Amino acid sequence: MALNMGQGRDPRKELSYFGVKGEMIEPGYFKTFVTSPEAISRGLQAAWDQASSEVKELYAETFLASECAFVSSSHRMEMAWERQRVLSPLKIPNCNLVRNLSDKYVFIMGCALGFGNLLAMQLVDRGMRVLAACFTEEGMQKLQQDTSYQLQTTLLDATKTESIKAAAQWVREQVGEQGLWALVNNAGVGLPNGPNEWLTKEDSVKVINVNPVGLIEVTLHKLSMVKKAQGRVVNMSSSGGHVAIIGGGYCVSKFGVEAFSDSIRRELHYFTAKVSITEPGSYRTSILGKKDLEGIEKSMCKLW
Repeated sequence: MALNMGQGRDPRKELSYFGVKGEMIEPGYFKTFVTSPEAISRGLQAAWDQASSEVKELYAETFLASECAFVSSSHRMEMAWERQRVLSPLKIPNCNLVRNLSDKYVFIMGCALGFGNLLAMQLVDRGMRVLAACFTEEGMQKLQQDTSYQLQTTLLDATKTESIKAAAQWVREQVGEQGLWALVNNAGVGLPNGPNEWLTKEDSVKVINVNPVGLIEVTLHKLSMVKKAQGRVVNMSSSGGHVAIIGGGYCVSKFGVEAFSDSIRRELHYFTAKVSITEPGSYRTSILGKKDLEGIEKSMCKLW
């Protein structure tokens, strides 16, 4: 079913009440019949044939000829490359392939549960050296039991400068002169949230102190190690960093994560280091409490 989601009302919201989903596929440029040189040339010619005399006078036929020539030359180059590939196959390296994974250190915040926990275990399975930070001793011990010797754990409270400094020193001792290949800022909290009028300043500060403020401080204490390895910083943002769907500190904090990531990305560019953000939608993790909807309901009732 074709859904027009670009104008006016979004039918996905209406259809969701009936258990029907609406999705969009937005491909880039792929080699299909639609993008073939012949199809493009025919389209240009058809558009030219129906153009008004004023338009033709303005553009003149040389414009159409140059456009068709460009399409044709592009096709010839493509065919020449195809012949070259067949006659003398070339092994083109995959520039996105990360090599020597076993030599690379990755530090991940918030590894006791949720995305951080899954990421830590997957990277260990791929042979990477994972430095995992958990908020509690219990979470740290559980993660250590579930993984191999390649994963090491430490405690980290993102709201306390002393804890952040201690974790940074621990990471520095682990990576040495090699530096930190990746810093994944995943720790975050989502509660309390609700209508803004139900909340106090302290409710918002509780969230903001972790999501953008703690994230910023953790990043600043590890930047020198990231730059040394010409690595990357990956910040966990949210779709709530684009659209504030609920009151409280959560969406405010994610807007802050987006802004900080954008600014630090420009600064690290000069050191050949990268910054990325992930913006998940609604996933069942522990950020809203151990039992998703139950946690939200209890939080709302408490605020009320």
